[in-house]
Amino acid sequence: MIGALGILVAIGGFVFLWGMLNYHTMNKIRLQAEELKAAIAEASEGDAQALKTYQQRYQIKKQRYNQMVTEMPSKLVATVLNLKPIQ
Repeated sequence: MIGALGILVAIGGFVFLWGMLNYHTMNKIRLQAEELKAAIAEASEGDAQALKTYQQRYQIKKQRYNQMVTEMPSKLVATVLNLKPIQ
């Protein structure tokens, strides 16, 4: 009787551990899939962020260029080089 009970406990423990391992594996795969989806979304957001950064840098460079062209000391240079402010 005790031997049969021990066998049942061992089988139950094995089934429990097998179930937990399957659950953990499937949960890990699901989390990795969610992380991959987030990484893909962040990549496209990263591209948009890079574009915004590029646009901001371009605006700053354009402002500096326009300021250089319109300032008094460089106005002569701008006239000689035929530089005009960027629209």
